[in-house]
Amino acid sequence: MNRLPFPVNVIHKLLLLMLIMPLSAGAEDNREAASSNRQSPWSLSMQGGFVDQFDTDLDEQGGFSINRFFIQGGPVYSPGYRRSIGLTLGYGFDRYDFTEKSVFPNQTPWEDIHTVRLGVPVRWGTEKDWTVFILPSLRFTAESGADWHDALTGGAFVGASYRFSDRLTIGPGIGIMSQLEDNATVFPLLLIEWKITGRLSLSTGPGPAATQGPGLILDWRPADRWHLLFGGRYEKQRFRLDEIGGMKGGIGENTSLPLFTGATFE
Repeated sequence: MNRLPFPVNVIHKLLLLMLIMPLSAGAEDNREAASSNRQSPWSLSMQGGFVDQFDTDLDEQGGFSINRFFIQGGPVYSPGYRRSIGLTLGYGFDRYDFTEKSVFPNQTPWEDIHTVRLGVPVRWGTEKDWTVFILPSLRFTAESGADWHDALTGGAFVGASYRFSDRLTIGPGIGIMSQLEDNATVFPLLLIEWKITGRLSLSTGPGPAATQGPGLILDWRPADRWHLLFGGRYEKQRFRLDEIGGMKGGIGENTSLPLFTGATFE
């Protein structure tokens, strides 16, 4: 298989998260308070949104922008306090728009990238204020027209956090993810849930369906059911290219440091 002659290594000027609307209960304290009153241990969680990345310059020449749509959801089974297991299915669509003077004259490196992800998040809390998190996942990431059999990657996030108080929970974690035609990547995680004030918190937030891994998110609640989010994360995405053009069946790569803002209503 051919590889793209260069990785697209860029720092996003700004990744604007227009809207995320989870349909399940949002805040951790609300979920815990309601767990004892809920008749059924089953619930449904869904979220989706639209992301617009502004024009970004390439290392060599030219530039590109991205429009990204994502949606994910699935059932969650919570048999007890701080204990749950779920099944999530996510779909992401990235539309790349390269400028005419990009690195490949008169040729678009790639356009439409599709991502399908299946995950099984598990949370297990103990009586000693420890909570263990496990998230194995499988992911297909490929351009339209590419061979999906050659677009599969997988891995898992594992971590444990300790609840020091009602305001602070923190602990270590590690992520291991395979990569298309490259060595697996291993990276440390810091799991944190810090309620700075009654309406302001800092946490390791989950990634949307079209992204890999958690990021650091500042959550401000101006009203009872509204949340304003500010955050960022390091992302590295590799995807299988189609059989058209000079990189038939090759690998495209986008490495970035996106910053984002958004809002949630629960």
